[in-house]
Amino acid sequence: MHTSVRDIRQNRKASVQEARESNRLLVSSVIIFLNAEKFIEEAVESVFCQTYKNWELILVDDGSTDYSTDIAQRYVAHYPNKVRYVEHQDHQNRGMSASRNLGVHHSIGDYIAFLDADDIWLSHKLERQLEILETHQEVAAAFSPWQEWLSCVENDHAPDLVQNLGVEPNSVIQPAQLVPLWLKGDSAIPGHCGSLWRRRVILHAGGFDDSFRDYYEDLVLLIKVHLEAPVYVGGECLSKYRQHEGSSCALMEKSGKDREAKLKFYQWLEDYLRKKNIHEKTIWESLQMQLFPYRRPTLHRFVQFILHAKRQWNTLLAGLARKFLPVWAYHWLKTQWHYRKTSEALKSE
Repeated sequence: MHTSVRDIRQNRKASVQEARESNRLLVSSVIIFLNAEKFIEEAVESVFCQTYKNWELILVDDGSTDYSTDIAQRYVAHYPNKVRYVEHQDHQNRGMSASRNLGVHHSIGDYIAFLDADDIWLSHKLERQLEILETHQEVAAAFSPWQEWLSCVENDHAPDLVQNLGVEPNSVIQPAQLVPLWLKGDSAIPGHCGSLWRRRVILHAGGFDDSFRDYYEDLVLLIKVHLEAPVYVGGECLSKYRQHEGSSCALMEKSGKDREAKLKFYQWLEDYLRKKNIHEKTIWESLQMQLFPYRRPTLHRFVQFILHAKRQWNTLLAGLARKFLPVWAYHWLKTQWHYRKTSEALKSE
Protein backbone atom coordinates (compact mmCIF):
# COMPACT_ATOMS: atom_id res chain seq x y z
CA MET A 1 0.00 0.00 0.00
CA HIS A 2 1.43 3.35 -1.06
CA THR A 3 1.77 6.05 1.62
CA SER A 4 1.94 9.66 0.40
CA VAL A 5 4.24 12.34 1.80
CA ARG A 6 1.14 14.15 3.00
CA ASP A 7 -0.01 11.07 4.95
CA ILE A 8 3.44 10.69 6.52
CA ARG A 9 3.41 14.33 7.66
CA GLN A 10 -0.10 13.99 9.09
CA ASN A 11 0.87 10.81 10.95
CA ARG A 12 3.94 12.56 12.39
CA LYS A 13 1.86 15.51 13.62
CA ALA A 14 -0.73 13.13 15.10
CA SER A 15 1.94 11.20 17.00
CA VAL A 16 3.45 14.40 18.36
CA GLN A 17 0.02 15.63 19.45
CA GLU A 18 -0.74 12.29 21.08
CA ALA A 19 2.54 12.43 22.97
CA ARG A 20 1.75 15.96 24.15
CA GLU A 21 -1.72 15.01 25.36
CA SER A 22 -0.49 11.90 27.18
CA ASN A 23 2.25 13.92 28.87
CA ARG A 24 4.92 11.37 27.98
CA LEU A 25 7.46 14.00 26.92
CA LEU A 26 9.00 15.79 29.87
CA VAL A 27 11.17 18.86 29.23
CA SER A 28 13.70 19.78 31.90
CA SER A 29 14.16 23.55 31.96
CA VAL A 30 17.45 24.63 33.54
CA ILE A 31 18.04 28.20 34.72
CA ILE A 32 21.44 28.94 36.23
CA PHE A 33 21.81 32.19 38.14
CA LEU A 34 24.34 34.32 40.00
CA ASN A 35 23.14 37.50 41.69
CA ALA A 36 20.25 37.84 39.27
CA GLU A 37 17.61 39.35 41.53
CA LYS A 38 16.76 42.03 38.92
CA PHE A 39 15.79 39.55 36.20
CA ILE A 40 15.22 36.01 37.52
CA GLU A 41 11.50 36.36 38.17
CA GLU A 42 10.88 37.43 34.59
CA ALA A 43 12.84 34.42 33.31
CA VAL A 44 10.96 31.98 35.56
CA GLU A 45 7.59 33.44 34.63
CA SER A 46 8.38 32.94 30.94
CA VAL A 47 8.71 29.21 31.71
CA PHE A 48 5.37 29.17 33.54
CA CYS A 49 3.76 30.90 30.52
CA GLN A 50 4.69 28.12 28.11
CA THR A 51 1.86 26.64 26.06
CA TYR A 52 3.48 23.23 26.53
CA LYS A 53 2.91 22.35 30.18
CA ASN A 54 4.77 19.12 30.82
CA TRP A 55 8.02 20.61 32.10
CA GLU A 56 10.09 20.72 35.25
CA LEU A 57 12.17 23.72 36.25
CA ILE A 58 15.58 23.35 37.91
CA LEU A 59 17.00 26.54 39.40
CA VAL A 60 20.77 26.23 39.82
CA ASP A 61 22.33 28.73 42.23
CA ASP A 62 25.97 29.46 41.39
CA GLY A 63 26.78 31.01 44.76
CA SER A 64 24.52 34.07 44.75
CA THR A 65 24.90 36.65 47.50
CA ASP A 66 21.83 38.76 46.70
CA TYR A 67 18.10 38.04 47.01
CA SER A 68 17.95 35.80 43.95
CA THR A 69 18.48 32.76 46.21
CA ASP A 70 15.39 33.73 48.23
CA ILE A 71 13.38 34.31 45.06
CA ALA A 72 14.30 30.87 43.72
CA GLN A 73 13.46 29.12 46.99
CA ARG A 74 10.12 30.94 47.12
CA TYR A 75 9.16 29.41 43.76
CA VAL A 76 10.11 25.97 45.08
CA ALA A 77 7.91 26.49 48.15
CA HIS A 78 4.94 27.58 46.03
CA TYR A 79 5.37 24.96 43.26
CA PRO A 80 7.14 21.93 44.82
CA ASN A 81 5.93 19.57 42.08
CA LYS A 82 7.27 21.74 39.25
CA VAL A 83 10.33 23.60 40.56
CA ARG A 84 13.52 22.40 42.26
CA TYR A 85 16.44 24.35 43.72
CA VAL A 86 20.01 23.02 43.60
CA GLU A 87 23.39 24.52 44.45
CA HIS A 88 27.05 23.54 44.62
CA GLN A 89 28.51 22.22 47.84
CA ASP A 90 28.92 24.97 50.45
CA HIS A 91 27.14 27.43 48.14
CA GLN A 92 30.26 27.74 45.95
CA ASN A 93 30.57 29.79 42.80
CA ARG A 94 31.86 27.34 40.17
CA GLY A 95 30.94 29.01 36.90
CA MET A 96 28.43 28.49 34.11
CA SER A 97 29.60 25.12 32.81
CA ALA A 98 29.65 23.40 36.19
CA SER A 99 26.27 24.92 37.05
CA ARG A 100 24.64 23.74 33.83
CA ASN A 101 26.14 20.29 34.33
CA LEU A 102 24.64 20.24 37.81
CA GLY A 103 21.24 21.11 36.36
CA VAL A 104 21.51 18.34 33.76
CA HIS A 105 22.57 15.88 36.48
CA HIS A 106 19.41 16.63 38.50
CA SER A 107 17.10 16.62 35.46
CA ILE A 108 14.80 13.72 34.64
CA GLY A 109 13.30 14.88 31.32
CA ASP A 110 13.95 13.50 27.87
CA TYR A 111 14.79 17.01 26.71
CA ILE A 112 16.85 19.85 28.15
CA ALA A 113 16.15 23.54 27.60
CA PHE A 114 18.61 26.06 29.02
CA LEU A 115 17.62 29.61 29.91
CA ASP A 116 19.88 32.25 31.43
CA ALA A 117 18.36 34.19 34.31
CA ASP A 118 18.37 37.48 32.39
CA ASP A 119 16.67 36.12 29.24
CA ILE A 120 13.11 35.00 28.51
CA TRP A 121 11.26 32.53 26.29
CA LEU A 122 8.29 33.39 24.13
CA SER A 123 5.20 31.42 25.16
CA HIS A 124 5.31 28.81 22.37
CA LYS A 125 9.07 28.13 22.53
CA LEU A 126 8.94 24.62 24.02
CA GLU A 127 5.93 23.57 21.96
CA ARG A 128 7.50 24.56 18.64
CA GLN A 129 10.90 23.01 19.28
CA LEU A 130 9.50 19.84 20.82
CA GLU A 131 7.48 19.28 17.65
CA ILE A 132 10.68 19.71 15.61
CA LEU A 133 12.63 17.16 17.64
CA GLU A 134 9.79 14.66 17.58
CA THR A 135 9.40 15.09 13.83
CA HIS A 136 13.15 14.89 13.12
CA GLN A 137 14.25 12.01 15.31
CA GLU A 138 17.76 12.04 13.82
CA VAL A 139 18.77 15.51 15.09
CA ALA A 140 20.47 16.14 18.42
CA ALA A 141 19.12 19.63 19.03
CA ALA A 142 16.87 22.32 17.59
CA PHE A 143 18.17 25.90 17.30
CA SER A 144 16.08 28.99 16.69
CA PRO A 145 17.12 32.64 16.33
CA TRP A 146 16.68 34.89 19.33
CA GLN A 147 15.70 38.52 19.54
CA GLU A 148 18.56 40.84 20.48
CA TRP A 149 16.67 42.53 23.29
CA LEU A 150 17.99 46.09 23.31
CA SER A 151 14.75 47.87 24.20
CA CYS A 152 14.88 46.37 27.72
CA VAL A 153 17.57 48.93 28.60
CA GLU A 154 16.16 52.19 29.90
CA ASN A 155 16.70 55.14 27.53
CA ASP A 156 17.99 52.83 24.81
CA HIS A 157 15.95 53.47 21.68
CA ALA A 158 17.88 51.03 19.48
CA PRO A 159 15.58 48.65 17.58
CA ASP A 160 15.40 45.02 18.65
CA LEU A 161 16.95 42.76 16.01
CA VAL A 162 16.38 39.07 15.33
CA GLN A 163 19.53 36.97 15.14
CA ASN A 164 20.45 35.65 11.70
CA LEU A 165 21.85 32.13 12.09
CA GLY A 166 23.52 32.45 8.69
CA VAL A 167 22.20 29.25 7.12
CA GLU A 168 19.00 28.28 5.34
CA PRO A 169 16.26 28.24 8.01
CA ASN A 170 14.04 25.24 8.75
CA SER A 171 16.62 22.71 7.64
CA VAL A 172 18.61 19.79 9.01
CA ILE A 173 22.36 20.46 9.03
CA GLN A 174 24.54 17.38 8.79
CA PRO A 175 27.30 16.67 11.35
CA ALA A 176 30.21 19.15 11.59
CA GLN A 177 29.02 21.39 8.74
CA LEU A 178 28.40 24.38 11.01
CA VAL A 179 31.72 24.15 12.89
CA PRO A 180 33.91 26.01 10.34
CA LEU A 181 31.15 28.59 9.88
CA TRP A 182 31.05 29.22 13.64
CA LEU A 183 34.83 29.57 13.75
CA LYS A 184 34.95 32.07 10.88
CA GLY A 185 31.90 34.00 12.06
CA ASP A 186 29.96 33.17 8.89
CA SER A 187 27.17 31.68 10.97
CA ALA A 188 25.90 33.02 14.31
CA ILE A 189 26.38 30.85 17.37
CA PRO A 190 22.97 29.65 18.63
CA GLY A 191 22.12 31.00 22.07
CA HIS A 192 21.12 28.88 25.06
CA CYS A 193 17.72 30.56 25.20
CA GLY A 194 16.96 29.50 21.62
CA SER A 195 17.90 25.82 21.88
CA LEU A 196 16.28 22.52 22.86
CA TRP A 197 18.46 19.43 23.35
CA ARG A 198 18.00 15.72 23.71
CA ARG A 199 19.25 14.92 27.20
CA ARG A 200 20.96 11.68 26.13
CA VAL A 201 23.02 13.60 23.55
CA ILE A 202 24.37 16.00 26.17
CA LEU A 203 25.28 13.08 28.46
CA HIS A 204 26.94 11.19 25.60
CA ALA A 205 29.09 14.24 24.80
CA GLY A 206 30.20 14.53 28.43
CA GLY A 207 28.27 17.75 29.02
CA PHE A 208 29.91 21.12 29.39
CA ASP A 209 33.62 21.51 30.18
CA ASP A 210 33.91 22.81 33.75
CA SER A 211 37.14 24.66 32.94
CA PHE A 212 35.12 27.14 30.85
CA ARG A 213 33.56 29.16 33.63
CA ASP A 214 32.01 32.12 31.86
CA TYR A 215 32.99 32.40 28.18
CA TYR A 216 32.79 30.01 25.20
CA GLU A 217 31.16 27.37 27.38
CA ASP A 218 28.22 27.29 24.94
CA LEU A 219 30.39 26.76 21.85
CA VAL A 220 32.27 23.91 23.55
CA LEU A 221 29.07 21.87 23.94
CA LEU A 222 27.77 22.86 20.51
CA ILE A 223 30.92 21.60 18.82
CA LYS A 224 31.19 18.41 20.89
CA VAL A 225 27.66 17.46 19.90
CA HIS A 226 27.58 18.72 16.30
CA LEU A 227 30.84 17.02 15.34
CA GLU A 228 28.93 13.75 15.68
CA ALA A 229 25.27 14.56 15.12
CA PRO A 230 23.00 16.59 12.83
CA VAL A 231 21.10 19.57 14.20
CA TYR A 232 17.99 21.46 13.11
CA VAL A 233 18.13 25.19 12.42
CA GLY A 234 14.74 26.88 12.61
CA GLY A 235 13.66 30.25 11.32
CA GLU A 236 11.16 31.39 13.95
CA CYS A 237 12.28 33.67 16.78
CA LEU A 238 11.34 32.00 20.08
CA SER A 239 13.25 33.88 22.78
CA LYS A 240 14.67 37.22 23.89
CA TYR A 241 18.36 37.65 24.71
CA ARG A 242 18.73 40.61 27.05
CA GLN A 243 21.52 43.07 26.26
CA HIS A 244 22.83 44.90 29.33
CA GLU A 245 26.08 46.08 30.87
CA GLY A 246 26.04 43.47 33.65
CA SER A 247 25.91 40.43 31.38
CA SER A 248 28.79 37.97 31.47
CA CYS A 249 29.76 38.75 27.86
CA ALA A 250 29.73 42.51 28.47
CA LEU A 251 31.82 42.14 31.62
CA MET A 252 34.33 39.90 29.85
CA GLU A 253 34.80 42.39 27.02
CA LYS A 254 35.17 45.28 29.47
CA SER A 255 37.84 43.41 31.40
CA GLY A 256 39.89 42.90 28.23
CA LYS A 257 40.04 39.14 28.84
CA ASP A 258 38.04 38.17 25.76
CA ARG A 259 41.18 37.71 23.61
CA GLU A 260 42.68 35.39 26.22
CA ALA A 261 39.40 33.48 26.42
CA LYS A 262 39.34 33.01 22.64
CA LEU A 263 42.86 31.57 22.65
CA LYS A 264 41.91 29.13 25.42
CA PHE A 265 38.93 27.96 23.37
CA TYR A 266 40.96 27.56 20.16
CA GLN A 267 43.60 25.54 22.02
CA TRP A 268 40.91 23.37 23.58
CA LEU A 269 39.40 22.69 20.15
CA GLU A 270 42.77 21.83 18.66
CA ASP A 271 43.40 19.29 21.44
CA TYR A 272 39.86 17.93 21.18
CA LEU A 273 40.08 17.37 17.41
CA ARG A 274 43.36 15.48 17.87
CA LYS A 275 41.91 13.45 20.73
CA LYS A 276 38.90 12.47 18.62
CA ASN A 277 41.09 11.85 15.55
CA ILE A 278 39.08 14.33 13.45
CA HIS A 279 40.85 15.45 10.27
CA GLU A 280 38.11 17.42 8.48
CA LYS A 281 40.05 19.84 6.27
CA THR A 282 37.65 22.80 6.44
CA ILE A 283 37.53 22.66 10.24
CA TRP A 284 41.31 22.54 10.60
CA GLU A 285 41.83 25.35 8.08
CA SER A 286 39.28 27.55 9.87
CA LEU A 287 40.87 26.82 13.24
CA GLN A 288 44.41 27.56 12.05
CA MET A 289 43.14 30.82 10.56
CA GLN A 290 41.89 31.85 14.01
CA LEU A 291 45.12 30.75 15.72
CA PHE A 292 47.33 32.60 13.24
CA PRO A 293 47.24 36.03 15.02
CA TYR A 294 48.27 34.37 18.30
CA ARG A 295 51.05 32.16 16.96
CA ARG A 296 52.46 34.53 14.32
CA PRO A 297 51.67 38.00 15.74
CA THR A 298 54.39 39.87 13.80
CA LEU A 299 53.50 38.25 10.50
CA HIS A 300 49.81 38.79 11.25
CA ARG A 301 50.35 42.52 11.80
CA PHE A 302 52.29 42.71 8.53
CA VAL A 303 49.51 40.92 6.63
CA GLN A 304 46.92 43.22 8.18
CA PHE A 305 48.99 46.24 7.14
CA ILE A 306 49.19 44.97 3.53
CA LEU A 307 45.45 44.26 3.43
CA HIS A 308 44.68 47.70 4.86
CA ALA A 309 46.97 49.35 2.29
CA LYS A 310 45.30 47.36 -0.49
CA ARG A 311 41.85 48.49 0.65
CA GLN A 312 42.99 52.10 0.80
CA TRP A 313 44.54 51.87 -2.69
CA ASN A 314 41.36 50.31 -4.12
CA THR A 315 39.27 53.04 -2.53
CA LEU A 316 41.54 55.71 -4.03
CA LEU A 317 41.42 54.15 -7.50
CA ALA A 318 37.64 53.79 -7.33
CA GLY A 319 37.33 57.46 -6.35
CA LEU A 320 39.57 58.60 -9.21
CA ALA A 321 37.74 56.42 -11.70
CA ARG A 322 34.37 57.74 -10.61
CA LYS A 323 35.63 61.34 -10.82
CA PHE A 324 37.41 61.29 -14.17
CA LEU A 325 35.86 58.48 -16.24
CA PRO A 326 32.56 58.69 -18.14
CA VAL A 327 29.67 57.15 -16.20
CA TRP A 328 29.33 54.23 -18.62
CA ALA A 329 33.05 53.41 -18.39
CA TYR A 330 33.04 53.56 -14.60
CA HIS A 331 30.09 51.16 -14.32
CA TRP A 332 31.63 48.81 -16.90
CA LEU A 333 34.89 48.60 -14.92
CA LYS A 334 32.99 48.09 -11.68
CA THR A 335 30.98 45.25 -13.21
CA GLN A 336 34.08 43.57 -14.65
CA TRP A 337 35.84 43.78 -11.29
CA HIS A 338 32.84 42.16 -9.57
CA TYR A 339 32.68 39.34 -12.15
CA ARG A 340 36.40 38.68 -11.75
CA LYS A 341 36.11 38.54 -7.96
CA THR A 342 33.14 36.12 -7.93
CA SER A 343 34.76 33.96 -10.62
CA GLU A 344 37.94 33.59 -8.54
CA ALA A 345 35.88 32.69 -5.47
CA LEU A 346 33.98 30.00 -7.36
CA LYS A 347 37.17 28.52 -8.79
CA SER A 348 38.69 28.26 -5.31
CA GLU A 349 35.80 26.16 -3.98
